[in-house]
Amino acid sequence: MKKLHVYKEQGEFVIERINQFDHATKRTFLSEKGLFEGLQNYQDVLQEYDLDVSEELWARVIQFLSTPEKRSRGQVSVLFTLHKKIYDIRWNGASGDSEALIRELQHLSDQNGVLPDLLNVMMEQLYIPPYEEDKLPDYLKANSHGGRREGAGRPSLGTTRKVSITLPDEVWEEIEKEKGDQTMSAYLRSVILQKL
Repeated sequence: MKKLHVYKEQGEFVIERINQFDHATKRTFLSEKGLFEGLQNYQDVLQEYDLDVSEELWARVIQFLSTPEKRSRGQVSVLFTLHKKIYDIRWNGASGDSEALIRELQHLSDQNGVLPDLLNVMMEQLYIPPYEEDKLPDYLKANSHGGRREGAGRPSLGTTRKVSITLPDEVWEEIEKEKGDQTMSAYLRSVILQKL
């Protein structure tokens, strides 16, 4: 099968096309707009290619390829809204039947001509936890406005107990050398957990 690689190299956007004879051609673009114009040339034949897009560009390329001129913004908006709802059920405690909504997403994707590769990426995104938000498209990212949110903040490592330890100065000096840039708590935690 023919392949289409989309990635960023030395600050430029690249579309590398590999044909069925394993011959590659590479086009570079200075801007994201140029990249999208280049991808537009493949819009009608994209199903003939195995699409491989770098992680840093996936979200933007998916959004571009999922919103061709022939499709109305309203239909696409429904797909993204449904995708977000499934993600929120899975990761953010929203209520609903995610399996039924996944079936609905697949049905709407078929109805709106979303390429199977793009649907697969949307499905894979459902398994990316919110703390890896750099891998998520903007519409799936958690509320970025700050403030208190359920489940927000650093996960608990366990129960905190205050302990005082008396050791000879030579031992403290050795500990200081070994811990390097770590905090004393992080260093002692790692030493204790290694011993257990």
